[in-house]
Amino acid sequence: MISKASSKRYPPKFFRLAIFLFVSIVALVGCGRNRSELELPAPLRSDFPYCITTSENWSWEAYSFECRLEGIMHRFVTKGISTPIARDTLFQKAVDQYRELISQTPIRCVVIERDEFQREVAITFAREKPDTSQEPGRGASDTNTSFTPTDGEFDIGLRMIELGLAKHDGTDFVFAERYREAETRARQAKLGIWQ
Repeated sequence: MISKASSKRYPPKFFRLAIFLFVSIVALVGCGRNRSELELPAPLRSDFPYCITTSENWSWEAYSFECRLEGIMHRFVTKGISTPIARDTLFQKAVDQYRELISQTPIRCVVIERDEFQREVAITFAREKPDTSQEPGRGASDTNTSFTPTDGEFDIGLRMIELGLAKHDGTDFVFAERYREAETRARQAKLGIWQ
């Protein structure tokens, strides 16, 4: 039989303190993550428009993507499109198509503003045939802030609309009329979301 003296109960404050210390130590150690692996967010630039040429892009959505350039994480949103949401039947098809389009590197992003989440909102251009001779990053090509696709380039947002996997979001910008016309053609052809 256990005596009352040996069955001393620790006060709840002790357990709360022990848990707090454990969580604090784990947070400080960072669960083994190397500090050099941490990504810096893109600096807040306001000299719009500016151009960034990217490679090795990845996306979880059908309208935005991320890339890392020189240790800085850039998060881009394609200007002017609205895509199916996760509960729509065409969501995964739109995501897969968008990933395929942004995999055609390099991607030229003409950044025209930032959204409320500080992502870079850009008109994005890809090449029909990837150009392996051009080095991605912040080079001489980054001075091309033209809103017109160059030879062999196409507008990713416009292509998504033409395929019926996005629609024009109603914003007014340099390509708004093109986007509305492409949406009308996709609707008439009953493509993608217009079926």
